[in-house]
Amino acid sequence: MDKTEFSIEKSRQLIENALGIDCFIVDTKTEWTPDNGLCSECLELQKKYGIEKECAGLHAASAFQSEKWGGKYEYLCPLGLCFIASGVPVEIELRYAIMVGPFLMVNMEEFKGEDLPNMYHDKDASSLVKLARQVPYIPCHRVAYLADMINIVAKSTASSIRSGNQIRMETEDTEFMMHSLIYEHKDLKGIMETQMELEKKLLNQIKLKNREKSQKLLNEILGSIYFHSFGNLTIIKARVTELVVGLLREAISTGIGIENVFALSGDYIGEIQKFDNIRELNEWLTKVLNSIMFSVFPTGHVRLAGIVEKVKAYIGENYMKKISLNELAALAGFSVSYLSKIFKEETQKSISAYINYVRIENAKKLLTTTDISLVDLAYIVGFEEQSYFTKVFKKLEGIAPGKYRDSTARLIP
Repeated sequence: MDKTEFSIEKSRQLIENALGIDCFIVDTKTEWTPDNGLCSECLELQKKYGIEKECAGLHAASAFQSEKWGGKYEYLCPLGLCFIASGVPVEIELRYAIMVGPFLMVNMEEFKGEDLPNMYHDKDASSLVKLARQVPYIPCHRVAYLADMINIVAKSTASSIRSGNQIRMETEDTEFMMHSLIYEHKDLKGIMETQMELEKKLLNQIKLKNREKSQKLLNEILGSIYFHSFGNLTIIKARVTELVVGLLREAISTGIGIENVFALSGDYIGEIQKFDNIRELNEWLTKVLNSIMFSVFPTGHVRLAGIVEKVKAYIGENYMKKISLNELAALAGFSVSYLSKIFKEETQKSISAYINYVRIENAKKLLTTTDISLVDLAYIVGFEEQSYFTKVFKKLEGIAPGKYRDSTARLIP
């Protein structure tokens, strides 16, 4: 085990012992699956029944997804069990990630293990259901905090190995930009006008969630601030404070609650005073930029309601297909846990419950207007098993689908 692997292993042990949840190190160059009782049993059943290995490459791919989602990524395996991935950027190309899971976001009273065997159709998966009942339960609202904590550990691990992670690379770009601006700009008025224009462009790119262009503009603004301040860190901090407040003020116009903006602004402004060099300040600003792009701007109630409607519309158009939470989260641009939370708040239904509701509503129409068999009808509206379709139908309507058809005056021509 080399130094890098040793450092990551120490972090893995820290997370696992602190949380009591399985934690693993993923090598992204391999098709890796967790070596625990539940996942091992699942793989054995896949092998036994000749099922294609559905989770092959999933965890490594999720490690790469974490890079796109601010360092952490929540996702579900084909069985619907939850995992969190957080890349450890110790190389230019992501090689390792910390993986936590499996766990459930549904409590044991709600979890019946009904969805797990669907992957195995009519084959016996009782051993898998038994093991799944032992998986830790984490409430949906806590998953995002857990992901943040794992991300902090992963980033801290990368920093301790003294690797050139993305933030440090961006810092070097900023320093280069600073020297370039110092060389190019000669009059103060021109610099101030340039900075104001750059800030307008930055706000626009943040709204568009264009991270690459936002980072480039931030680098240019910091270079301008540095020149204007003649390297005086006190003045630089004051200008950076103005910049952060301006960004958060812009957030108000997108719908976020004013109290949230001022709470964030207070935290950020307090942190600015802690730094004693421009490199640390820029590293911190890069994190603030990411936070604003991926956390602040999407949280307005109107915007959230629009996102939920977008997800509902997608479900309405695709209910007959297999729909995953990962798929819906990608559509919404949110993490699985956050989308689940806001969807429940807006609709008073979980996403899976809403999908079943839409499927049953469409099944009712077919039951009253066609003579399609229950087996075919279940498949048409998105259920893989008639038995599960019948169970869900009876739960929602209080009557079996066959009896519903018999008791309803059909409109068949």
